[in-house]
Amino acid sequence: VTFSVGLDGNIPQPGYIIAVADEMLSGKVTGGRISSVNGRVITLDRMPDAKPGDRLILNLPSGASQARTIQAVNGQAVTVSIAYSETPQADSVWVVESDELFAQQYRVVSVTDNNDGTFTISGAFHDPDKFARIDTGAIIDQRPVSVIPPGNQVPPANILISSFSVVQQNISVETMRVSWDQAQNAIAYEAQWRRNDGNWVNVPRSSTTSFDVPGIYAGRYLVRVRAINAAEISSGWGYSEEKTLTGKVGNPPKPVGLIASDNVVFGIEINWGFPANTGDTLKTEIQYSLTGTEDDALLLADVPYPASNYQQMGLKAGQIFWYRAQLVDKTGNESGYTDWVRGQSSIDVSDITEAILEDMKQTDLFKDVVESAVDSSAKIAGIVADVQQNADDLEQAALAIQQNADGLAAAAVKIDETAATLDGMTAGVKNSSIAVIQNSLAQVNSRRRQTATNAGNSASIDRIDTTIADASQSVARALVTLDASAGGNISNATDLT
Repeated sequence: VTFSVGLDGNIPQPGYIIAVADEMLSGKVTGGRISSVNGRVITLDRMPDAKPGDRLILNLPSGASQARTIQAVNGQAVTVSIAYSETPQADSVWVVESDELFAQQYRVVSVTDNNDGTFTISGAFHDPDKFARIDTGAIIDQRPVSVIPPGNQVPPANILISSFSVVQQNISVETMRVSWDQAQNAIAYEAQWRRNDGNWVNVPRSSTTSFDVPGIYAGRYLVRVRAINAAEISSGWGYSEEKTLTGKVGNPPKPVGLIASDNVVFGIEINWGFPANTGDTLKTEIQYSLTGTEDDALLLADVPYPASNYQQMGLKAGQIFWYRAQLVDKTGNESGYTDWVRGQSSIDVSDITEAILEDMKQTDLFKDVVESAVDSSAKIAGIVADVQQNADDLEQAALAIQQNADGLAAAAVKIDETAATLDGMTAGVKNSSIAVIQNSLAQVNSRRRQTATNAGNSASIDRIDTTIADASQSVARALVTLDASAGGNISNATDLT
């Protein structure tokens, strides 16, 4: 670095270590000159990017630099915890450092007097931690000298591929290990690998500089890694050398017994099996097609292992699709797809109507219809009971009118009844014809009732024809009731017109 300063340039000599507060490099206001001093309160010429706990470094009158911990910051006034060994003078240089941001250090190479009250200083980059790294092998992070993310990011270098074996349940499992050097300014890495020019397999984003892939198959492996800095700027891909590794031979085996149904209503069910030695399977990929070719093949589902069936629902009746499947293991190796198999949604009318009926039963409309039918049935049963009761009452009223004729009512009654009984069996017929005129109402009932019983089984027919007329209206009604009972089972039918 080379820069010009005022009379301060007379302080450092070649070989001195100096710290330079460069706002363009650091990205913060970390340096300037003192305005005034009042004990432990130092008033600066500008608002510093500082907080309690940071360090305020001043050039003292003797030419030495001294640091004190900041206790408080109030605008441009900074209070330090302990007074400096010498009282600082106004216009002296100040620098703020923290654990998150240090001033860049340089070793002075030369100091040139410009004969105009200024000096030109040249310096070389200095790392104060290099001695500990070299002498003791200590691992010390680089001192942060800037909070400005770089505009570009270099890719990782020295990407190496190796492998090792681990015995698990008496089986030797080969594992690929990939490592690389840390890239400057990188906070995370994204990596991909592939085998034998296959598809790239993603590795989860991580801040580490290595990853392992267990259970690999034999083949040629290539890895690429890119670095990402704090500004989310990615580098280009850094590539490893292609390396041949040993492991399981070949690819995972294909699924077995792949079939597609033809009896699922509005859907198709796909079933398959797993061959031996597929315990490291991650998922089963299923594709479907209208034509059974690669041209229109679409991904249907990724079914997690060990599930071995899948249903594609919401299809129209008779819909035909072709299906194929492949296994993918936990390291991303693919088995390759099976042959296409044909599937079709059900075209059985009974299955479809039954499914529709079951769906209808769940609707509010169907429930309302059932409730209305029950209500209607109850109303009809009430009317039938009223008609039958009215016929019985009319018969009794007619007989009473005949016995107590008073000129105010007239009645005619004809009743024929025939019955037979034998060994616990009965059969009978009753015909009644009744005409009644009373209170300006003319009413005629004709009723025929026949019954038969045998050892607890019975059957009956009851027919009632009614006509009614008064001064304002007339009514005609016919009721036929059929009842049968056998072995505890009862049935009946009613016709009311």
